[in-house]
Amino acid sequence: MHIRIVRKPPIRDLDGVTLDYFEPGHEYELGSTLAAVFLSEGWAEPVPFRNIKKSHPSYPARPIAADRVRPPRSRPR
Repeated sequence: MHIRIVRKPPIRDLDGVTLDYFEPGHEYELGSTLAAVFLSEGWAEPVPFRNIKKSHPSYPARPIAADRVRPPRSRPR
């Protein structure tokens, strides 16, 4: 789930996950369980899908078909 941090978590870690890394105003992609904790505690808000910024360049589409037809294999006799 994509979230935006609105408030610094008041604790340093949660079940071994360090929370010092998360900064207010920044967006993160988190697993559903950790995201649910951030949302329920009021530390974050969900980012609507249409507002998510791409963090990587667009990749070209994979070709669907070859540009030529292969000749049929000859069958052994």
